[in-house]
Amino acid sequence: AVDWLEVCCYGRNLVDSFFRWEGRNFSVEEEDRETPLFKKYYVVKHNGLEWAQIRQQPKSGIMKKGLTIIKLANRVLYHEKYVPFLMHLIQALNLYYKGLTRLDIAYDCNTFYCGRKPSRFVKNFVTKRVDEEGGMYVPKMKEYDFHLKKDIHTNGMINYLAIGAKGSKKRGYIYDKTLELQEVKDKPWIREMWEKNGLISDDKTHVWRAEISIKAQGTDLLNLETGQLFALHPNYLATYENIKKIFHFYAAKVFDF
Repeated sequence: AVDWLEVCCYGRNLVDSFFRWEGRNFSVEEEDRETPLFKKYYVVKHNGLEWAQIRQQPKSGIMKKGLTIIKLANRVLYHEKYVPFLMHLIQALNLYYKGLTRLDIAYDCNTFYCGRKPSRFVKNFVTKRVDEEGGMYVPKMKEYDFHLKKDIHTNGMINYLAIGAKGSKKRGYIYDKTLELQEVKDKPWIREMWEKNGLISDDKTHVWRAEISIKAQGTDLLNLETGQLFALHPNYLATYENIKKIFHFYAAKVFDF
């Protein structure tokens, strides 16, 4: 599934407004806040629920005038028509699409290939030398981060592994998603997706997530059919098969253990 989608657009400064999509009424409301890079911050809402965040009017003169960043709310990405909604939003605001700034694609599962337990897999990667049984490494990757959860009753459990340098265009993550939803922020729409796809998430069996985060220039992808490079457009993300192709294209590099 796509878990983060952020795009770059250009256009005139926004004002509070309304628009309709598929029989629903949406509002575009300015909030009294700034971000480190932008002066204006807008939220797109339907029935009080947030569907998108918009940042506009860059503070730096280096950034082009009219630059607009749109990020879809996480719950919207688990709606089957999130791409048509995004394209309609861009049109309704009289913006023109320039490109992707960030795309995260996530693979959720209870076990890895051949029934491997993700928790044991991550622990072996972090704690074992390459020459030990179960030891491994990722070619061309030299930097990793991990989180260790430990209390008085346990020996410690590694529940998060990040692969690649911070700030790089492509980075991989393997982490306990069940634990995150329990301890950080619950997302019922994700748990609903798990149930529909037969994944188990309870005290004994957790769902683990393998996620790839792609930023800006990293979104030039190899077209598997033609061998040509193309700049990724949101419309390509409208089908599950295409999302799967993108995940495996980057997984072959980031998750090559």
